[in-house]
Amino acid sequence: MDKKLLDESKATLIEEDVYLEEPVEEVSEEQIQNAFTGLVNDIIKEEFALIEKYTSAISTLESEELTNKEEVLTILKSISDDKNIQVGMLTKALELINNKNSELMNAGIEKAEEIISEPASTDLQSQE
Repeated sequence: MDKKLLDESKATLIEEDVYLEEPVEEVSEEQIQNAFTGLVNDIIKEEFALIEKYTSAISTLESEELTNKEEVLTILKSISDDKNIQVGMLTKALELINNKNSELMNAGIEKAEEIISEPASTDLQSQE
């Protein structure tokens, strides 16, 4: 397969020997970025769903009396940590391919930091 056609929601492969009655529209870099961003965001959602399942399994197991419980908990926690690392790596991939989204995410982080620091300064003023 030689040619690839990406739209914003999925990748469609077209084999070289397929006859197309209509010419294939060129895909812009923005369309490729959007397609990649959507795919990676889906993977991140799936990773978070798995992390939630591992967290649930860990919580359940912590309250149970089982042989080798600590070893099993260690394994589950390690896998969950690896999933979090993978989310970070995927987030970095998004940053590299789509800088605009990265800038918006960073603006959100800065806004959250402002919000976190505001109550502390408001509390101090109200105590005076």
